[in-house]
Amino acid sequence: MNNYYKLVTNPLQYIGVDINIPEKEWDRARVKFLLAYPDLYKIGSSNLAIQILYHIVNKERDYLCDRIFAPDIDMKNFINSNKLPYLSLDYKRYPKEFDIIGFTLQYELNFTTIPAMLQMMKIPIFSKDRAGSNFPIICAGGPSAFNPLPLKEIFDFFVIGDGEEIILEKCMIINELKGLKREDVLEELSKLEGVYSPIFPKKKVTKRFFTTLSKDFFPTSPVIPTAKTVHERIMVEVSRGCTRGCRFCHAGIIYRPSRERAADDIINIVKESIKNSGYRDVSLLSLSVGDYSKLREIVENLKRLDLKISLPSIRADMVNEEILKTILEKERTGFTIAPEAGSEKLRKAINKNLSNSDIFNAVEILYKNGWNLIKLYFMIGLPFEDDEDIDEMIKLSKEVAKIGRKYHKKNSLNISISTFVPKPHTPFQWCPQENIGSIKEKLYKIKDNLKKFRNIKIKWHLPEMSQIEAVLARGDESLSEILHTVFEKGAYLEGWSDKFFYKKWSDTNSDINMLAEKRFNLYEELPWDFINTGVSKEFLISEYLKAEKGKQTEDCRIEKCNNCGVCNGEVKIVTSKDLTEQIMNKALKREYFRRVIFKYRKTGVSQLLGHIDTQDVILRALIRSGAILKHSEGYKPKPKISFSPPPPFGVESFEEYFEVFIENDNLESIMRCANNFLPNGMKIDDFFENRDKLHLVKDVKAAVYEIYDKIDFKENELIDNIFLQNSKTVVTIKFHNGKHLNIVKFFQIDIAETKVCRVKLIY
Repeated sequence: MNNYYKLVTNPLQYIGVDINIPEKEWDRARVKFLLAYPDLYKIGSSNLAIQILYHIVNKERDYLCDRIFAPDIDMKNFINSNKLPYLSLDYKRYPKEFDIIGFTLQYELNFTTIPAMLQMMKIPIFSKDRAGSNFPIICAGGPSAFNPLPLKEIFDFFVIGDGEEIILEKCMIINELKGLKREDVLEELSKLEGVYSPIFPKKKVTKRFFTTLSKDFFPTSPVIPTAKTVHERIMVEVSRGCTRGCRFCHAGIIYRPSRERAADDIINIVKESIKNSGYRDVSLLSLSVGDYSKLREIVENLKRLDLKISLPSIRADMVNEEILKTILEKERTGFTIAPEAGSEKLRKAINKNLSNSDIFNAVEILYKNGWNLIKLYFMIGLPFEDDEDIDEMIKLSKEVAKIGRKYHKKNSLNISISTFVPKPHTPFQWCPQENIGSIKEKLYKIKDNLKKFRNIKIKWHLPEMSQIEAVLARGDESLSEILHTVFEKGAYLEGWSDKFFYKKWSDTNSDINMLAEKRFNLYEELPWDFINTGVSKEFLISEYLKAEKGKQTEDCRIEKCNNCGVCNGEVKIVTSKDLTEQIMNKALKREYFRRVIFKYRKTGVSQLLGHIDTQDVILRALIRSGAILKHSEGYKPKPKISFSPPPPFGVESFEEYFEVFIENDNLESIMRCANNFLPNGMKIDDFFENRDKLHLVKDVKAAVYEIYDKIDFKENELIDNIFLQNSKTVVTIKFHNGKHLNIVKFFQIDIAETKVCRVKLIY
């Protein structure tokens, strides 16, 4: 293992020791597909679309799928200086070895990361420079692909719409046309429905539409990241699409019509995923999860598995005491309500059918039932917004804070504000974005009027970032040159505010303000009109005109069809059938737990696991092995598990320990099964019952290191012994106050150069 990995942040995101990776032989795979996500591992590995597509391809015997993410700045520098390679995560292959690389376009500010990734892959950035070569085919999909024009010079083709079926169709064509010219393969791929190829363009491209959310296309043995990610839980998409019709919402248009996953499938997916992952948290995903027709029945069944259930997109008008009772009651943290606009008048214009009384009623119920934090999400700069709407936002926020203090003086309110971004294919696609100076005046006004309220915290998305998002979202082919200019100035990972530098954009030869603030004519042809989402332009125009008049459009799930075009005048919303009787064992009350200490080792790449990551990995492995663990009492019960002091980062260990209270009798079987779910280099070696109540921290006497390289000794009173053994130097360092002392403090060694072999603890 290259020791330079020890010098980068979170090296496990590049090494690839995740759990549930399919075991496939590289040389036998007829098609090799690389899924690329232009953001960090901790974001991309949690992306559900990546998980689904990865599962679909790897389920086929003749196809292989791998993943690659954008490295952080420090790793990028090592790659560009050739000190570390840029490899795929799971099979450790150079990207050039794959047949096809598919990028996910989730967010416009990720666009400048794409050419940087191609450059690190040593693949030409522009499609014209790959013509007639053996380089992989480079494609893209995702929500931001619905306007592919700013990136058309980079990609060979784009997939517009759902990817579940078309990803296998792409693999089949590549397999069948192996050996033909690159252009011949691309020509066949361009004929697929839902594909836009700048090389072989069509007059009209109709989005792909996956009619049934089948369980067969959903991973029940998801890849479990070893390094920390933003979402460490089971995620199940319960429905796709939304009928609410918010006029600013891009997803609400491109994912129409609404389709629900069968209730039985959801239950079975969760049960199998729990068994295969070791997670105990479940998130039910949808654009509006409260609209799922069998939500209450689903949650009531899942509660019997003793899970923590989160419903991240419940609308305020769906909040009532009955639905709150279905959520696991032992942990009530934050609850997000999205009024979007401050006034009821503006909410009608944007078709956010939510009244002030709906919001106050939801807040009252939440605070009353033990929630101590409410989060309000607003947008400013919306079409038809005026000063009165901002005043109403301030007034609404004060009233919510007042309700919170009525129940407890420490109840708090977090307010999150973003700038409206006009998106293509929405009723507001013609609207300009408000000037940054005006946006900032509104933000400061809100802050000044709420700063006296100690229980209110305000944060906002940088208006400059929203401006660039608007420019890219509604851009045409001319944006390609601007993108490349900004990339050459070093733009990278711009979705992160600390890595976003507005000056790189403002210093280009283009007027960024003009591009963001452009108003399109209502009846002119728009650059992205050749993409057919299924929603007619006539419907979008009618929605814009209704917004001007402050008129609302009813939810077609409840009222009549609104003739948007997706359903051809007939309501075709796919809803779930009733839940059939499920066999779900209720959690039994446990009576007797044994106090057991397990000894384990971390060698090879597992030495790069941090202490918290190590704890998470071992706990999930124990749960998957069938271990029944004792939990703590109180408000947030957690498994009772404790660990010995961790070794220094990047040092192998062959004797570490953890203690659990466990009910199972066959500890040998638990140990053997748990080892099957640990990453390479980590292994549980032994166990013993801790009848003498050995304390894993306080009772440590010393740490014994073995070092291959010669070292310069620095005097220190805590060093107990040093001697040579074969080609190694063996050093014993006494413990002090229960802390595992870092050997680097005692010797002149460079962790990137010196081979510290390993360490063990002495009790």
